Amino acid sequence: MSTNAIIGKLQVDGTYRAVGLHHDGYFSHAGRILRTFYRTEKRIDALLALGNLSGLGPSPYSKDASTPQALDKLHCRAYIRGYGRKEKEEKAETFPGKELFFAGGEIAYLYDNGRWYHACGGRVTDITSPLVSHLEEVYGPYPNLKDMEVYALKGGDYPLERMARNACTWQELDALAAQERQTLYVFRRRDNRLIKIIRPPVSGPAATNADKTMT
Repeated sequence: MSTNAIIGKLQVDGTYRAVGLHHDGYFSHAGRILRTFYRTEKRIDALLALGNLSGLGPSPYSKDASTPQALDKLHCRAYIRGYGRKEKEEKAETFPGKELFFAGGEIAYLYDNGRWYHACGGRVTDITSPLVSHLEEVYGPYPNLKDMEVYALKGGDYPLERMARNACTWQELDALAAQERQTLYVFRRRDNRLIKIIRPPVSGPAATNADKTMT
């Protein structure tokens, strides 16, 4: 079952330019990706230039490289670029006012003057801060790690690569990010939902014996 959403940005003329998102529009996936990876107007404009989306990824650049064997979890899946649909049918839409924009989808995301807003069921919430952990979600934001898969950026054709080493607790995962000095992306296995992004400290601590023996 798909969860549709609409993603838009306030324009200098007071209108709202927006694209539709067909899959995984819920906050714990789309909302966290938008506030984490789409924090500049240039990057958001690149996202809107893609037109309507099948799936939202951390990067609006380069074509989705998914295969039947491996899902590309980095790039956006756009109907025009990835599926060859007609631009006039899938290009970004312009709304004359905020009320019409928010009425454009059951879940709406708006970038307005440097901040991201989430609208659902008539309630608008500023989600810019990472302290906003969940909204309409049924599941808690940090489930059991045994149902998770952990990835790190590696580069190449499939920039997100599954980590060979895992952890049993969220605290151990924090320690792993610090030890490896890498940002880790935690996905829930059953639906490929991005659950959490764990960044290492700016100055990572030296590995301890406990770190070295962690599996």
